[in-house]
Amino acid sequence: LSEALQQRLNTTDYKKLQVGIRPEFIHVWDEYNPDALQADVVHVEDLGTYKIMTLNLDGATLKVRLAEDKPVPEGKASISFPAQWL
Repeated sequence: LSEALQQRLNTTDYKKLQVGIRPEFIHVWDEYNPDALQADVVHVEDLGTYKIMTLNLDGATLKVRLAEDKPVPEGKASISFPAQWL
């Protein structure tokens, strides 16, 4: 999250934060990235023109949309959430 957004969140009284992002905006790195979040790859559906990858990130289920030519990581996926899409 951006520094401004982090500061704003620190001044709220909310105890639980829920962030939404569309599946096509989650970034999947082609290789392991130590600065990214590491999620378990649960399932991949090849729908022809794109793939839907189901991930588990600390108990939360995420759906990611991958382009048909994008490589699918095995086991673990390095992912990030671009700030402009949060």
